Amino acid sequence: MSITHVFQRIALKCPFRQAQAHFERALVDSGSPQAVRLHAILFEGSALPIRLHADALVTYGAAANALRLYPAWDVRWTPAEGGPYPDFSGTLTLRAGSAPDTSALELSGDYVPPLGAAGHVFDAALGSRIASAAARGLLEDLAASAASVTDKERP
Repeated sequence: MSITHVFQRIALKCPFRQAQAHFERALVDSGSPQAVRLHAILFEGSALPIRLHADALVTYGAAANALRLYPAWDVRWTPAEGGPYPDFSGTLTLRAGSAPDTSALELSGDYVPPLGAAGHVFDAALGSRIASAAARGLLEDLAASAASVTDKERP
């Protein structure tokens, strides 16, 4: 069984402390999955970008490692309707940005490609790109939620 690792990072136009307060409220360990539409754009910037969407159930919880220097949350998603999509398990980490009014959000995790040997071949050819793009899309959605809070707090 082979495992595929995904890592994505996105810059936030939100000060670290503000982003931390927002995500600590927004990513509550409710025990209930949130219905989310994961979206991915493959070959972005090309003449023929491919846009994909899949409904998933996403669960956030307190990160298992309490010795982290930065706030972190466990994140898991599973396809809402089943199908030939993998379950994902990882960690969402908020980090301070290079400028005082910025921060960064990272998603790092793993999944096992479904469908046995055929799934591993698909994952090597295209599936891992789809997973990375979906992770990026989730980070973009979370970044937009932090930006909207920042915009509301500006005079």
